Amino acid sequence: AALDDAGLSARNFTNSDSTYQFYDMSLLARDIERVMAHGLDVVNVCSRPIRAADICAALTGSSFANSGPAAVHENVRSDHAATLGGNEGYLYSQDDVLKRLRSFFSLEQQA
Repeated sequence: AALDDAGLSARNFTNSDSTYQFYDMSLLARDIERVMAHGLDVVNVCSRPIRAADICAALTGSSFANSGPAAVHENVRSDHAATLGGNEGYLYSQDDVLKRLRSFFSLEQQA
């Protein structure tokens, strides 16, 4: 709250239409095992991009609009997504990522 009051919230420095790819590091060992089981040497472990405004709404319930800063658009895909259970080049869907972000955010709020 103090950072928000001082104008130092990430919302002030982030374009709300920017899209980011998040990855839950607790999945790393499992994903490495899956990659190795399929004999793959190199894999981009990636999730479908999510708009900053959608992340804010999902985590805080508040709207977020800021077109001032330059937009950033992450969009890494994996040639092996389908082999590893993903689709359209992504191992994890927006719903998967938002569920994990909500869980993380909730735990951080309690800390």
